[in-house]
Amino acid sequence: MAIPDKTRKETVDDLNQKAARFSPGSSYYYGFLIPGTFLGYSSLRIANKTPDDVLIITIEINPQSAEIAHNIHQHAAVGNRIHIIVDSTDKAIPRLHDQFNVDAFDFIFIDHYKELYLSDFKLLEQEGLIKTGTTIVADNVICPGAPDYLAYVRNNPQYSSVLHETTLEYRNDVPDGVEISIRL
Repeated sequence: MAIPDKTRKETVDDLNQKAARFSPGSSYYYGFLIPGTFLGYSSLRIANKTPDDVLIITIEINPQSAEIAHNIHQHAAVGNRIHIIVDSTDKAIPRLHDQFNVDAFDFIFIDHYKELYLSDFKLLEQEGLIKTGTTIVADNVICPGAPDYLAYVRNNPQYSSVLHETTLEYRNDVPDGVEISIRL
């Protein structure tokens, strides 16, 4: 994850404040989607900073990574709040409406195979899982990079996008960035 600790903390804390504006049982559905679980750090941090009724779904193609993430979530006592789908994103995304009774997500954190960023993003759009106000954070868009994804969100009038420059995790000498886009 390229997001520096300070920026990562501020981003999650801001989302926590956003979630707190809506009371349980309101008609506003608050949900997080994370394509790319790996060991579950991002989903764990989100679960620790959001109310218990927030829906958190991750998609991980690697069963071993998903199992490790699940064990970490269980150890941190948030395992019951984080739903890990073990499948490819192209198969999992079309099932999200029915499987979780979700209309659209409020926050999507994209941090998986960079070559899938654009195709998965378009699939999320096609399935209607991105709505006005959805915040999309795409990690590692410079290194290793996702140029087709960047071109799409930056040139699409339905999105407002900003690159937050940083360095690659564990490598302060390698430039990287996080693209934050909001559906208008």
